[in-house]
Amino acid sequence: MNAVSSVQVSIGATEAHSRFADLLKRVHRGREHLIIEKGGIAKAGLKA
Repeated sequence: MNAVSSVQVSIGATEAHSRFADLLKRVHRGREHLIIEKGGIAKAGLKA
């Protein structure tokens, strides 16, 4: 049985807003998921 590993990456809300299309591609292509933070508090996540 192969385990799929993923990487969790935290990113600020302002950066996520300006790079949204690129971030969607990263999540779709890779084995990573993103945590979007505002003021240091997790507000949303993107995971494929």
